[in-house]
Amino acid sequence: MKKVFLLAILLILGMSIPMHAQSNREYLVRVAINGGWTIKTGKTPDAYPIYYKDYLYNVRHGFSADVNAQFSLNKVFAIGLYYDFFRKHHSMPLIYTEGEQSFMYTIDNTYTIDFLAFSLGIQKAEGRSRYMIHYLIGIMDYWESGNYSPYDMFVTNASVGHCFGQGVMLNYDYMFNEHVAVGVELTYCIGTITKWKEL
Repeated sequence: MKKVFLLAILLILGMSIPMHAQSNREYLVRVAINGGWTIKTGKTPDAYPIYYKDYLYNVRHGFSADVNAQFSLNKVFAIGLYYDFFRKHHSMPLIYTEGEQSFMYTIDNTYTIDFLAFSLGIQKAEGRSRYMIHYLIGIMDYWESGNYSPYDMFVTNASVGHCFGQGVMLNYDYMFNEHVAVGVELTYCIGTITKWKEL
């Protein structure tokens, strides 16, 4: 099975917790744990059956989580690490017809995306507010497991694809005190899967 594009959008409302006190200049270290919503925007192949396209529409979006750590080099530049996790499980009944016989069947699959990346960014602090934009570059994994694919019906299967991934992350933090902040994060990631490995 071949995927041409794997795109993920991550919109997150989360809590940012700097590990060290904020100086008059900048954060020294910022660690954030976030939860939010992901929307996959990759195109579904035209060759897929209509009912399977409808099924995939329901697994395009769902809850996701990420953790990222950023280290300030100076007032403007920062480097860091970023990890994002998305998993969606969905089942859908359908009627499979073979000749004159019809069978009731249930698609029951799980889709998982992992993205581990290095980040390079710039930042600006104004009073209690902090604005950041980061470029992400790393490894993306895409997993499918379950009992159905449009090419292999009624067979339990699992497959995985790995690729180079990249993205852009936008952050805004509002500092409550020297150690705790609340913020908003918007991330757009892209990767291209060219080979699948059956497990």
